[in-house]
Amino acid sequence: MGVIFELRQTGLRFGAFAALTAIDLKVMEGETLILLGPNGAGKTCVLKILAGLLPPSSGSVLRPGTEASPLRLGYCPQASAIWENLTITEQLALAAALYGVDKNRARKRGAALLEEYRLIGEERTLGRELSRGNRRKLNLVLSLVHEPDVLLLDEPEAELDAPSRAAIVQSLLRLSKRGTMTMVISTHHQQEAGQLASRIVELSSGRMVSCGEPDGIGP
Repeated sequence: MGVIFELRQTGLRFGAFAALTAIDLKVMEGETLILLGPNGAGKTCVLKILAGLLPPSSGSVLRPGTEASPLRLGYCPQASAIWENLTITEQLALAAALYGVDKNRARKRGAALLEEYRLIGEERTLGRELSRGNRRKLNLVLSLVHEPDVLLLDEPEAELDAPSRAAIVQSLLRLSKRGTMTMVISTHHQQEAGQLASRIVELSSGRMVSCGEPDGIGP
């Protein structure tokens, strides 16, 4: 397995506040890496740095993708990132177009995702009319429509009821078992982290506390 990302002594500051301090971390091709920790641990900051949305204040971030052959990246933020006034079908078409996906391929890919995530029958529903659970599902579907090499998910099950959370976890398990993409997922649920992870990185107050396989993490 090759290295997808590498953080070397990576730090992030907002003024006097240190959001991340000296993070050393490799993300390996094909693995499901879980960032585990409470709110404020620094999980979102790590994901945003990996996604290129935040530049680190110190240290470095290495990405093996090149300008000629870039990594296809999917990013699903914790807050809903959908278009409120577009239907699900329109949102899929727009997201696919933004990623440069061929229209025929986008239609086939969109139909398969809607079926997998049980959104069949909701195709003409506007974003603002979706239930909380379906908004989260659509968030995930939009990050998958271009078949990314790397999927970054920020607490994808946050603020969902137990059945909806379980459905999201099962969908991520299916993706993980296919072994066709690298996933980095943040969560504060230790049980779900153990279900999904190849490795778990525990964060606390912006620092790495531990890193290892699920059986070696936690009490």
